[in-house]
Amino acid sequence: VVNDFGAINIDAELIAGASDGVVSLSNGCICCTLEGDLLRTLATLLRRDPRPEFIVIETSGIADPADIVRNLMDPVIWREAPLETVLCVVDATQPVTALDDALLRSQLRAADVVALSKVDLADAAACATIRAAVRT
Repeated sequence: VVNDFGAINIDAELIAGASDGVVSLSNGCICCTLEGDLLRTLATLLRRDPRPEFIVIETSGIADPADIVRNLMDPVIWREAPLETVLCVVDATQPVTALDDALLRSQLRAADVVALSKVDLADAAACATIRAAVRT
């Protein structure tokens, strides 16, 4: 399930070529305006035959995962497909002050796993600094 916030569904188009069964939720953020659409989409996916082994929800970068997690606690969805992991991706090339952003901090708090991207583009000191800041 891919949530593109913008008018052009770039992520869904990129993933669709590499994977079967991509479902796009567009024209809004699933943490607020599309939360009902997310629950309906998940219910539909769970009725498929064959039933999916797992469902990955790729949100827009402006999504607050706390609201999404709360919505996934819906008893019907939880019983059929319990949430296992929340992943947050952090750009290692950004300055550590970017972690002061309230939305990013919320995303980090909700994460079970934090992955650093673009580590090949950042020097070792910058990577160490951002890792330490994320851990904090």
